[in-house]
Parts: sequence; C-alpha cells; structure tokens
Amino acid sequence: MRALEKVIITKLTTQCSEKAFELELKLADNRVLQEQLLQKKKITLNNNSTKVDISSEKEVDCAQQETIDLKSKLQFKEAKIEKMKYEHLTREAALTENKLLEEEYKKKLDEANKELSLENDLAACEFLLLS
Repeated sequence: MRALEKVIITKLTTQCSEKAFELELKLADNRVLQEQLLQKKKITLNNNSTKVDISSEKEVDCAQQETIDLKSKLQFKEAKIEKMKYEHLTREAALTENKLLEEEYKKKLDEANKELSLENDLAACEFLLLS
C-alpha cells in the first residue's frame, strides 16, 4: 500500500513540476506577445505622426487589427495560465491531503500494533494465570 502511495505522490509531484515549467513557458510567451504589442503600438503611432495619406490609414487599420489580434491572443494565454495555476494548486492540495492521510494511516497502524501487542501480553498473562 505504501509503495502505491509513493508512486502516486511521485507522479503528482512530477505533474506539478511539469505544469510549473509549462506555466513558466506560457509566461515567457506572454512577455514576448506584450513586447510585440508594444512595438506594434509604436509603429502605429509613428505611422500616424509621419503619414497622413490614405495608404498610411490602411497601415494604421492593419496595425490596429494586429493589435486587437495580439490582445486577443494575450487574453487567451492569460486565461490558459490561470487555468494551469488552478490545476497546479489543485494538485498541491491533493498532495497535501495525501500526506495528511498517510500520516493518519501511520498513526492508526501504530495504534493497532500497540493494541495487538497489549492483547498478546494480556493473553500471555491469562495463560500464565491459568497454568
């Protein structure tokens, strides 16, 4: 039974580590997307200040659309990160609960062993008294 618990704990710990690593990757991706968004905004501002003709307006519209698209991607990634954080916390809670159950199991096993030992001692005393 303990070997199974250790395997489960190991698997859960590994999954938590993997999710934490994935979370770090997603955060790095978000930073890159935010930087790209900032650069796109700078380009849009530069285009607005230097060009006033119709073609620049089309570029601005395109840049604004790209900005909207990047914001949408960023929101999606942020939602995904929040979900991963929740899953990570859920796994941590499960690990904690598992540890508590294991401790409780050990205590009950120790109590049962003590009780069995006392019963054996009592049986030995009764045997000696009856002999």
